[in-house]
Amino acid sequence: MKRLATPQALVIGAAVLAGLVVLFLAGIYVLVSWYVQANDDRWCSYFAVVTQHVPGDGDRALVIELRQAEREAGCGRLSTADALAEPGGHAGMATLASSYAGTPFEGFSLSHAAILNGATGAEASTVYGVRNGTISTDQGNFENTGDDVVLSEHFWINFANVTIEEGFVPFSTIALITGTTVTSSGAAGADYYAIPLWTLNSMNAVTQPLAIRVPSKDAGGQVRTLDFVLYRVQFQPFNFTGPSYKTGLSCSIAGRALFSGVNEIGGALPASYPQSIGRLVAWPGAQTGAFVPEPFGAGGGTIV
Repeated sequence: MKRLATPQALVIGAAVLAGLVVLFLAGIYVLVSWYVQANDDRWCSYFAVVTQHVPGDGDRALVIELRQAEREAGCGRLSTADALAEPGGHAGMATLASSYAGTPFEGFSLSHAAILNGATGAEASTVYGVRNGTISTDQGNFENTGDDVVLSEHFWINFANVTIEEGFVPFSTIALITGTTVTSSGAAGADYYAIPLWTLNSMNAVTQPLAIRVPSKDAGGQVRTLDFVLYRVQFQPFNFTGPSYKTGLSCSIAGRALFSGVNEIGGALPASYPQSIGRLVAWPGAQTGAFVPEPFGAGGGTIV
């Protein structure tokens, strides 16, 4: 028998070894695939237990991640109803804002402010061209001390401070909150207007309901509108910023929102909270134009 040359023997040996390696890897792949499929439910359950121990937003994020992993691994048994009911959810969840615990809403701008009609709740006079707005409570506290420590703490609210800055000087709105009158003469194009500045009588004007509007979204990304409705605002003397060179003139209207036993239209508040400063309303969609009578004026509706 003729013996093979050394190079030929090496080539044949390498080919045989490569074939054996391929067969070995294929066997490992088959075994791993069988094991993963046989233990699929156990792995998915393990991941679910892990996510249950993560609080807050992290929990929601991991639940979404888990569901995607389940679908890719072959253990995706979520029906459409299950997916929508899952906290944090996935595809269809954005349309069900109430499914998010705490019904969270965000606000990112200031689009409108106005004094409301105390009889109807509709807009009575606009605060035109709003730039900035602040609502903050004036608080007090009492510390019950003893045994060299603070044993208990008590807090209370006196009122809420409200400030609105606007880029225009609204004569009619200033007249409404100060109890003065706008006078005019002449025809359009040659007309004159005047309003008194800071009269003594305007320091004790009647309280007015006020609303401030904020474009918003819910946690699912759906467009909403947030309205701050303040029942009884005692307005302070208005102020000007400027005029100054190339930065213009702005007008600031400020006041204190006081506790009230009635809402913006004079309706009695519910017995569960007989005194309130106002309420925060989340409207569906983007609300534009003048304020209209708000829902839940007397605390009605379903508790969520």
